[in-house]
Amino acid sequence: MWDLNRYLNKLMLLLLAISLTCCKNLDFKPTYLSCNIKESKARDVFICEYKADKKDLPNIFDFNYNEIWLEKKWSNYLDKNGLEKFKINDSAFQLLINFKNESFIKNVYWEKVIIKDENGNVMGSDKDLLFFEADTLNYKPMILKFFMFRVKEKFQPNLDTIKIGEFLLKRQTPDKLNNKNGLATK
Repeated sequence: MWDLNRYLNKLMLLLLAISLTCCKNLDFKPTYLSCNIKESKARDVFICEYKADKKDLPNIFDFNYNEIWLEKKWSNYLDKNGLEKFKINDSAFQLLINFKNESFIKNVYWEKVIIKDENGNVMGSDKDLLFFEADTLNYKPMILKFFMFRVKEKFQPNLDTIKIGEFLLKRQTPDKLNNKNGLATK
């Protein structure tokens, strides 16, 4: 007698075995953000570095960033042979901020505040990074102004946001990048 359940179980095991052997890259996770300036330069998407003037931020928030940089937007994907490939968008830029520790992103940004630019565009967060995309970045501005707002519910409409601070990001010139002591170079 033909046992349908046994046949279906064997068929499912066979399909599972085939799918596992054909999927070489099960651990591949597509991304679109460099983790630091070194990685951004290695991908050939780095544009420039910024420094923050954070004097108008409340001391209760540890805005202890490590690096801030502008890079071309990019993404990675697997080609038909399962090899990782990169796609770079030369006409769109993104600003990234990584932190010396995870406390600002995990304990503050995800729970208590949002950061917006002068036009109301909000910074996003992914992993240990804040990222920002806006058309104004394509012009590599010398100064970017951001505002920090306290929110009650991060992922709900917040009509009761309160501005608690602001900070400026200043683009670093090649002279300043090459000379960390601030001395003039010839």
